[in-house]
Amino acid sequence: MKNDLQRTTIFLTKDQYEKLRTLAFKKRKSMAQLIREAVLEILDDEEDLKSAFLIIDNNEEMISFD
Repeated sequence: MKNDLQRTTIFLTKDQYEKLRTLAFKKRKSMAQLIREAVLEILDDEEDLKSAFLIIDNNEEMISFD
């Protein structure tokens, strides 16, 4: 997996950094792994939203969630 990773830099507040560091310690993961997981979740959510809007745009009837 290491070969397909791209290095990037992010800036966190001191508070964000400390909270992320503490969470990483508790979960026994690296801070980088937690950040990659969060990014993946955001990208997956974006794809889900695009798919949902495409379905809505292609349907003449609106689907009720009731």
